[in-house]
Amino acid sequence: MPRLARIFGVSIDELFDYNKGEVKDDIMSYVKKSWQMREDDPNAARAILDEGLAKYPGNELMLNNLLYTVNYTADPDETIRIASKLTDSASSDIRFDALRFLAYAYNAKGDEESPQSPRSNRCRKSTLQSCQSSLL
Repeated sequence: MPRLARIFGVSIDELFDYNKGEVKDDIMSYVKKSWQMREDDPNAARAILDEGLAKYPGNELMLNNLLYTVNYTADPDETIRIASKLTDSASSDIRFDALRFLAYAYNAKGDEESPQSPRSNRCRKSTLQSCQSSLL
């Protein structure tokens, strides 16, 4: 593809009509819409984020915001599923949120020896409190 782009004297992004700025703006529009309603109507906020994730699968910002629409006490497994996707690859702020939600969800399950992230050391029962405190 780079060779084809050079032949036409354009970037690969131009060749495929891809504009990072437009994509970023589009993602932010989904996130902002969800922010406006996530306190009053988390189901509607989730629907907006699900729509955005269908268009941009695996987008870390939308997955992170999705965590705020899930009741980690009522559905800890869903929280764990989403947060686990973010613990190893996301930026530090998003990873921090994911680890915090993992701690909340595992605590809600009464599972005090679950991993704080899939590839990290385990939070032992004696250190769960400090583990959660460090994530707050």
